[in-house]
Formats: sequence, structure tokens, C-alpha cells
Amino acid sequence: DKGELVPDEVTNGIVKERLAQDDIAGKGFLLDGYPRTIEQAHALDETLNNLELKLDGVINIEVNPESLIERLSGRIINRKTGETFHKVFNPPVGDYNEDDFYQREDDKPETVKRRLDVNIAQGAPIIEHYRKAGIVFDIQGNQDIDDVLQILLSYLIIKII
Repeated sequence: DKGELVPDEVTNGIVKERLAQDDIAGKGFLLDGYPRTIEQAHALDETLNNLELKLDGVINIEVNPESLIERLSGRIINRKTGETFHKVFNPPVGDYNEDDFYQREDDKPETVKRRLDVNIAQGAPIIEHYRKAGIVFDIQGNQDIDDVLQILLSYLIIKII
């Protein structure tokens, strides 16, 4: 309710509970946005070890911070319809009145920059942790979205086969 992160012990417990379910051993798993802290990474390592599961890879999509700020701070929402657009990458079609749109506080450039700074600071030790294990796959994210998707899928397919 306060917009804060869920405490590690809660998040770790949810992940542990899910990874312990029967279908995981046969189908595998993909985590998005977890671990978010180095403490969560250590908890994940312990959980995987206890469950005799293996982390095959970590996808690290690298995008320069300026591009991320432009991408993240361009979202606008139509006041009447609730439709979401982006000022640059997905603008409303035709002539539109800017007064018909609003921007959430957490999408404003200064807020995005603060969130991004925290994310980078928290993420760097996690990437380094998994880089030492030799399981980080870096993708340059400043390219066409379809190209990024194809590279991502190629990493996933390699791990499936």
C-alpha cells in the first residue's frame, strides 16, 4: 500500500514455496524481477541448493541510463479511456490535446532517475555474483525490440536443448 518493496523474507518465502512445487523439476522456471537484492540472491542460491535445482542462466539486458529514463518517463495515460501511450514510441494517433492525458508521479523523469539509480546500485552486486558463477548472458538492449527478443529467445532455446 505504501509503494515500498515487499520484505525479503516474504518474497523469499513465496519464491521458495513455488520452486518446491512438483512441476518445477520437470518444466523449469523463469524468474523476472527476482532476486532484487544480493540478500535475495543468496537466499535463492540456498533454496535452489536445498531443492537440488540449478540456475542455468541470468539474462542481463544492458541499456544506457539516459535511454531508460527517456523510455520510462514518456508514458502518458488518457484521462477518459485509461489507455496508455508513450510520448515518443507510441503516441496517440492523430491530433490530440495534451490536457486529455496525465502522467503518473512515478513516471516523471526525476522519479524515474531516482528509481533507476537505486535499481542499478542494487543490481550490480547481483550481476557480479552470478557473473562469478559464469551464468550471465548480456544482451545490448539499445537495439530494435525484435532483435532483443530474438537474442533472448536464442539464449532460452540453448538452455532448453
